[in-house]
Amino acid sequence: MKDFFELRKQMNEDQFGTFFIKFEGIKNPSKVDTAYERATQYTFGALMGDDDIEMDGEPEFVGNVLKVYADKSEMKNINKFLNARNKLAKDTQAMIKNGAKVSSTKEIEKLYQKRADHFYVTALLMKLANPNTTPKYSIQKFMKESIDINEDIEYHKKAIAHHKQYAHSHDTERMNHDSDDEHDNDHANAEDSHNDAANHHQRAHDAAKKHGTNSPQYKSAAKAAHAASKEAHDNHVDFETIDRDHPSKHLTIKKTH
Repeated sequence: MKDFFELRKQMNEDQFGTFFIKFEGIKNPSKVDTAYERATQYTFGALMGDDDIEMDGEPEFVGNVLKVYADKSEMKNINKFLNARNKLAKDTQAMIKNGAKVSSTKEIEKLYQKRADHFYVTALLMKLANPNTTPKYSIQKFMKESIDINEDIEYHKKAIAHHKQYAHSHDTERMNHDSDDEHDNDHANAEDSHNDAANHHQRAHDAAKKHGTNSPQYKSAAKAAHAASKEAHDNHVDFETIDRDHPSKHLTIKKTH
């Protein structure tokens, strides 16, 4: 049986939020990441995923910081990954000091064939890093998500699934029913309304994760999602070939903005 201190430690670790990974010595890492993917078929985030770091969605750059959405319990794995990247960066710097030439594009490209920090190599090619300065990758901070954000994200996830399910049901009803233009048009419109609502809730979900629920981006997206859900429910038409209740019985529309 776990004692109180072990339980409290576990509770503190199992927190979802955002890791802010700082890139030092590399300018415009987002631009470098795009070129890095073209050169190696990998992004920095994909490297993290390959290292078995469990993340929610794709990491994204904001300035010289990479925002990674994950549980706090991933901190050990992320630090291990970053330490390995920092060692590669030092090894790359050592190669340069020991004679690896970086005065031309062709010379720098040769470093792709060696065990090196290829993200740093890409930055050198783009003249967004200094060959005399070793880059450094480190966790700047971890920001825990608020309970409100988690609740709103879960609501939008539920709404997305709900509207997609009803859109599919209306499409099935159209396919099952004998040719009837009015019936077909009614269910086609209902299907479109639910697909539109699902798309709006996806935008609200993404805005909550990226900007937080107090941001104008989220409030605007959540307002549109709320209106789209109401319209989809108001556009409900009865099913004749399959058994489906009114959508309001399966989703209570919430005002989160």
